Amino acid sequence: MKKALALLLAALMVVSLMAGCGSKNEPAPAAPATPATPSTPSTPATPATPATPAAPATPAAPATPAVEYDDTIVIGEVTDALYMSPWEALGSQDTKYQNNIYEHLVTPAYDGSKMEGQLAESWEISEDGLTYTFKLRPNLKFSDGSDVTEEDWQWSFYRARDYQGSNALTRSEMIDTVSMPEKDTLVITLKYACPPFISYCSSYNLVVASKKHFEEVGEEKFIESPMGTGPYFMTEWKRNEHMYFEANPYYWNEGEPKTKYLKYNIVSDENTRYLQLQGGTIDLAPMIPNTMMAQVEADPNLHGETFPSTQIRTMVLNTTIAPFNDPKLREALRYATDKQEIANIVALGYAKPVASSIPSAHGDFFNKNIKDPEVDYEKAKQMLIDAGYTPGQIGGVINVSATQAIYTDIATVLKSQWAKAGFELTIEPLESATLSEKTHSLSHQACIYQWTDGGTDPASLLGFICDYTESSHWYTGLDDKDLEAMYWDSQKEINYEKRVELINKMQEIIYAEHCIIPIFQADYTYGVSDKIQGLNVSNGNRVNTYQLLKTK
Repeated sequence: MKKALALLLAALMVVSLMAGCGSKNEPAPAAPATPATPSTPSTPATPATPATPAAPATPAAPATPAVEYDDTIVIGEVTDALYMSPWEALGSQDTKYQNNIYEHLVTPAYDGSKMEGQLAESWEISEDGLTYTFKLRPNLKFSDGSDVTEEDWQWSFYRARDYQGSNALTRSEMIDTVSMPEKDTLVITLKYACPPFISYCSSYNLVVASKKHFEEVGEEKFIESPMGTGPYFMTEWKRNEHMYFEANPYYWNEGEPKTKYLKYNIVSDENTRYLQLQGGTIDLAPMIPNTMMAQVEADPNLHGETFPSTQIRTMVLNTTIAPFNDPKLREALRYATDKQEIANIVALGYAKPVASSIPSAHGDFFNKNIKDPEVDYEKAKQMLIDAGYTPGQIGGVINVSATQAIYTDIATVLKSQWAKAGFELTIEPLESATLSEKTHSLSHQACIYQWTDGGTDPASLLGFICDYTESSHWYTGLDDKDLEAMYWDSQKEINYEKRVELINKMQEIIYAEHCIIPIFQADYTYGVSDKIQGLNVSNGNRVNTYQLLKTK
C-alpha cells in the first residue's frame, strides 16, 4: 500500500514538472495525467520542445530628409539683350530674356508640333478667317498687381502693327481691330484672311504690356523697366554684366515660377563661362559650344543636355556692294563651300548640313528637293576665272559675332575652303551692337547669322527674308519685287495646297540668288549643374525658366 502511494506521488510530480517547462506562447496548463494502475509503472513523458524565440522586429527605416531648394538660379549667357521692349526686339538674342516678362495669347508646344494656349485658354477662328476669338485666362494681372484691360490689349497690338521701329511688322500689319466684348474674351479682326496669323500670335512683338506703366516711365525708361504678365519681372539690368529677375507674385499659374530669383550673368568668353559653370558661379550655360560638351560630361558635378532645334546658321552676302554683288561669284563660291566639313569640325556631330532656308520641322512647307552641288574646288576656281577674276587676287570680308565662338569657327573653316578656289576671305569679329548696326545699314560685305524658327509656320522667317522693308531681304539688299509679291500672296492664300506650292517655290528662288546660304542646323547644347532639375527647351530655344528648381 505504501509502495503504491509512493508511485502515485512520483507520477504527479513528473506531470507538474512538465507543465512548468511549457512555452510562454502556450500558457494553457496540461490536462492532469490519469493515475497509473498501481501494478504498472508509468512511462515518463517526452519533455516538450522549447519554442523558437520570435525574430526581433526590423527597425523602421529613417525618414528621407525633405529636399531643400535654393531660391536663386544663375544662368550664364554669352550675349546681352539689345532691347527689352518687344517691338524693337531682334529675335532670340532678346526674347530669351523677354520671355520671362511677356507672354503671348498662344505659344508653340515644346516639340513645335502645335500651338497651345498661354494667356488664352482656347480660341476659335471664323469660317472666313477674319475673326479670331480668344477665351482668356480669368483675372489676368501685370506684375504690379494691376488688371490687364482691353486698353492694354489694344495699345500693345496696335503698337506692334503701327510702330515703324518694329522689326516684325509683317506679323501684325494684317490686324484691323482688337476688342473685349465681354470679360476674359478677346476678339481680333483682320483686314484679310491670313492662315499663319495664329502662329504670329506667338511672335515676340505680339504680347500684352502695361500701357499705364509705359506712359508713367516713358518710352526710353520702359526699355529698362518693362512690365508684362510673365512669371518674372526685371529688378536690375546692368548692360553687358547682368540682368536680375524676381518672381511675379500675381502670376496666373499658381505654384509658378518655382524659383524666386533668376539671375543672368553675361560672360562673353566661353572658357570663362565654362569655368564658372564648373565652379558653381553659374548653374546653367545655354548653347555651350559643342567642343566643350565632352568637358562638361567628364565633370562629376555637371552634365550636358541636348534638345532638337530649328536653328540654322546662315551666311548672308550683301548684293549691293563688291565683291558679292556679282551673282556669278556667289554661285562659284557655292562649289567651294563644304557644309559637311564645317558641321563636322565646328559642331562635332551635333549638326547636319542644310540646303533650304527654312527648317525641315515645317513639314510640307519644307522643300526637300533643294540640294547643294557636290563640292568641287577646281570647278569653283574655273567659274571665278570665267567670270573675269584672277584666283588669289580676289577676296572679301566676313563679319561675325565677337562673343560667340561658333561664328568665328565657321568662318575659319570657310576661309580655308574658299582659299582652295583662289578667294581670300578676311574674318572681322564685331560686338553685337556694332554688327547689328553694320548689317542694318548694309555696310557689310558678308556675315554669319542664325535664325531660330519658334512658330508652327515658316511665314515669320520668309517675311524676314522676302520683305524688303523688314530687313532689306535679310541684310542682302536684294530687293526682289517678284519674290516679295510671292511672299504676300502666300500670306493671304487660304488654300493649303496652293500655299505649300508657293512657299516651296519661294525657297527655290531664294536658293538660286546665292546670297542666303544656309550652312547647318544644330541641336541645342546646354551645360547644366547636377543641382538643376526640370530643364526643358523648345525647338525654338525657349527655356522653361518658370519650372526650374535647384537643390541646395
